[in-house]
Amino acid sequence: MKNVLFILLSVFLLQACSKQKPSTIYVGTWTSVESNGWSHTTRILTIPSKGKGHYSKKGIFSNSIKGKVRIDGDKLFIRSKEFTIDQPPTPIENGLFHMILNGFNFYRT
Repeated sequence: MKNVLFILLSVFLLQACSKQKPSTIYVGTWTSVESNGWSHTTRILTIPSKGKGHYSKKGIFSNSIKGKVRIDGDKLFIRSKEFTIDQPPTPIENGLFHMILNGFNFYRT
């Protein structure tokens, strides 16, 4: 019985450790503004060092999601929302960072 409990506890700990928290380079509030002349869309992505992140999109169609942030390879997840990391955060100038998610340019100061 002790062996079974030990194995279950070990599996639980391994699963808990395997979930990647966001690297500090991702932490902060990221903003993307896109305009095509007649419509304007703003995306805001907030990634905390721990806790729940938040994503909102405001434009013709708006939505918002809040949940646990996880990074797995070139994917960033907030709850069930998946983003493809086309370019990880990169410093560009004067403390400004740039990253590309799902083809959209996001900036953080």
